Amino acid sequence: MDNTDTQTIERFSFLDFLLLFKGQFTRSELVVRFGIGEATASRTIKSYLKTHSSQANYLGPRLGYVTSDTFAPKFKHLTEDGLSYVATGELVNKFNISSFGISIHSINKNLSSDVIAPVTRAIVRHSYVNIDYASTTSGVSSRVIAPHSLFRACGAWYFRAYDLQTSFFRTFKFSRLKQAVNLGDVEKGAHNKTKDDAWNQQRIVKLKPHPKLEHSSAIELDLELESNKMKELMMSEVTVGFAMSELRVDCSKKHKLNPKEFPLVLINRDELELVESMIIAPGFSEK
Repeated sequence: MDNTDTQTIERFSFLDFLLLFKGQFTRSELVVRFGIGEATASRTIKSYLKTHSSQANYLGPRLGYVTSDTFAPKFKHLTEDGLSYVATGELVNKFNISSFGISIHSINKNLSSDVIAPVTRAIVRHSYVNIDYASTTSGVSSRVIAPHSLFRACGAWYFRAYDLQTSFFRTFKFSRLKQAVNLGDVEKGAHNKTKDDAWNQQRIVKLKPHPKLEHSSAIELDLELESNKMKELMMSEVTVGFAMSELRVDCSKKHKLNPKEFPLVLINRDELELVESMIIAPGFSEK
């Protein structure tokens, strides 16, 4: 690739990125990403596959190109970029300019694409994956899952999947994966996202400034509230508990938590009693 120009390398890298984290790409993705014509996109794909043979198999105009069994990434890719792209379609560019922020300390480990990519590919391709997973309740175990979605909460990445071992949909944390291997079988209809009731069930969350706050007007400004009004949010059952933790909401029955630490309170707690994710909400387990 000594004679390959920078523009072409960037496009090659994007195709490589898609094969790694999505397990497939189409010509239209290249057109949209770089604002190029279909003919140029086709030439780029042909050139990529000529330069990096055996990376992908062509399945026709609808499915496009899929990762081959001999695929190995030819470029370096950030795992966070892959997760963000699969979750939201966003790619964040960083520019070498004068900046005035500071990095917030994080205890989250750097995620390995070797472990993460098989799961993101399974999400996109609707297939099964065998994982070795470390759980706080059952330790490390091997299981076959059918993942369907992913999300970021409280500074970490999670994914939702049907667990064939327990026959339930569960939330898994990416950082607790020790190993992941794609399986060729396509998931059965009973294991897909439409069957995950908790994921699809939307819940209303009602929030107000903590009644023990001396100056609630500051929180009203945060929430763009008129005096004595409440904030209503709509979210998936799966993410309610995570949102309460991230927003620092006092979810105890009688608002027992320190208002300086938890400046918001949950008004409709009773309506969310049976929501599984609420087990991690601040103060929810308080009697």
